[in-house]
Amino acid sequence: MHTHRWASVEYVLSATNFVRCDCDGHGVFDRRAPHAQLRPAAALWTEPFPPHPVENVCDTELRVIMVELKDDTS
Repeated sequence: MHTHRWASVEYVLSATNFVRCDCDGHGVFDRRAPHAQLRPAAALWTEPFPPHPVENVCDTELRVIMVELKDDTS
């Protein structure tokens, strides 16, 4: 279980299939879905994520560089 408190820029080094759940264990994102494409060398913008676990459901490693843009008032 972890969180991302601030919006971030992400750079995908390697992609895999994964499932992200909410803090109650309900699936909120399944990378195996046809619309959930994630490709290596992709750059993404994401809003903050509340507490969540991520389960890798494949043998490939998920590697992403995330730079969270901390609000300077925090």
